[in-house]
Amino acid sequence: METASQQYIDERIESAPDEDQRGELAKLSDLYQKRLWHQMTMELRRITKEQTVADMLPLYSNFVQEFEGKLNPVELIGWAVDVSRGFCSTPTGALEFLTPFLDEAQMAMRSTPAKILLLSEIARLKLTLNVHEESKMAITTARELVEGQLELPGHIHSAFYRSAAEFHKIVGSAAEFYRNALQFLSYTKPESLSKEEQLQWAFDLGNAALVGEDIYNFGELLAHGVISALGGTEHQWLLDLLRAFDRGDLTKFEEICSAANDKMIQQPVLVAHRELIRQKITILALMELAFTRTAGRTITFAEISETCRLSESEVEFLLMRALSLKLISGTIDGVDRCITITRVQPRVLGRDPI
Repeated sequence: METASQQYIDERIESAPDEDQRGELAKLSDLYQKRLWHQMTMELRRITKEQTVADMLPLYSNFVQEFEGKLNPVELIGWAVDVSRGFCSTPTGALEFLTPFLDEAQMAMRSTPAKILLLSEIARLKLTLNVHEESKMAITTARELVEGQLELPGHIHSAFYRSAAEFHKIVGSAAEFYRNALQFLSYTKPESLSKEEQLQWAFDLGNAALVGEDIYNFGELLAHGVISALGGTEHQWLLDLLRAFDRGDLTKFEEICSAANDKMIQQPVLVAHRELIRQKITILALMELAFTRTAGRTITFAEISETCRLSESEVEFLLMRALSLKLISGTIDGVDRCITITRVQPRVLGRDPI
């Protein structure tokens, strides 16, 4: 006896507007009849991405839904996300399509990676609709699942950290955005991003690194290939600035700030955090001074004053700040006006220091 799903796909084949769509639908019918579920999943993903068949939403409700429990859950949710992006005209429509998949009765929700993938996309859509609290709840639930897994496919990590980074770009702190964005890039092949996307991620990460209160390891960012997207563009100044921070080079920092001032003042986040940025480069200059000392790490306030371009009365505050951030360890001698540094926070070295 012919199933309702078979009847539907036969009707779609008959009413297809052209031979190409008729051929694509016939392939799905053949795979359904032969119960080749893996091949069915791959074919569904292909025709959705290539958009060789129209009206994918009714195809799901009248055809795929009958056998979805037999499909690989991660691939099923991946396909559903593709459908929501390619065939739902609004974020609200996409949410209406995807949300039922969250039902615990759904076979796909027995797969933790599939659930993470779905929650990540739902969080992104809710963020688009400015429903920030619900977006945060989805991200929080997904993060708990991610942290509870010993192993996950790279593309699941990529989807989660992208959503988390996009959320923190709008709602969270610069440091939270920075950490999640770095994770996203570590699980994402650069070639999977367009040149425009690479440039935007590099620009956002660069700004976040400069204003993130606890970010002092710039070598980690510069080691990412995507940051090179800034080179040779109107944002070359940002790449140069990041390199100056990595070296703790106050002279270069001041040169770039002077030369690129017109561009920097167009970035409200940099203007708002001007004092923090100056404090960070000064602390990094102090760390660089400690790194380069080969004859012991007892450094006088006078040396620090000269290197960091501060008055001697400001040196002790700088040292206390660096100590409180655990960027250095050591003992301040207020009588002899010096500090003995016993440890400097390890960092990823760029090519120049090596």
